[in-house]
Amino acid sequence: ISQDEEDEEEEEEIDESEEESDDDDEEYGVVSKSKKRKRIKGSKKKIPKTRKKQNKIKRRSTKHYSEEDDASEEDSFSEDRRRDKVIESTSDEARSEEEEEEGEEVDLETINKNRLTRQWLREFVVAPWFDDIVIGQYVRLGIGQGNDKVMQYRLCEVTGVKIVAERPYSLEDIMTEKRLVLRIGRNERVWKMDTISNTRISWQELEKWKSKLLEDRMKIPSKKKIICKT
Repeated sequence: ISQDEEDEEEEEEIDESEEESDDDDEEYGVVSKSKKRKRIKGSKKKIPKTRKKQNKIKRRSTKHYSEEDDASEEDSFSEDRRRDKVIESTSDEARSEEEEEEGEEVDLETINKNRLTRQWLREFVVAPWFDDIVIGQYVRLGIGQGNDKVMQYRLCEVTGVKIVAERPYSLEDIMTEKRLVLRIGRNERVWKMDTISNTRISWQELEKWKSKLLEDRMKIPSKKKIICKT
């Protein structure tokens, strides 16, 4: 028998003895080292398959959530776009309405056609609707003579009617207790109606009135606004 054959026989005997010892150990509830190695090897082989399944599940769930997130982002984006369009259209409509309401700035012809005169005040002062109709109208007020002895006038807006019962005065040929609250810019004062002029407003008086409004940071009314009031 050669040396190689003797070695092979010895290895087979060792393996058989290990198997026998393993069987004996199992009978007493003891796991041999060789079987432990086999079990560990088997478990290591199964781990990659389990991990592969878990990775697939994770990829599926991640893909599912990412698709949902993309869809929700698209919905919110489209909703924001719709809201922005509604706001833009609303603001454009409001701007156009405001521009239409303001219109062209009042001119001399418009203010003269729609002003109240002293004769008109005298004719309708006793009317029950007088106090309501005169508010918001415009008059030419005589404020007295200047340094050059020339009568001075101012364009004023009527903002109210006040009754001073203890001090009636003559308006043309009738007696009245009513007085007008007149405003130039932000300044208001009570005036008798006999100081209101029957003559036309001049271009200089109109420009002075506009300058006062701008100085007091007030809007100059449009033609449309003046006409609607009358």
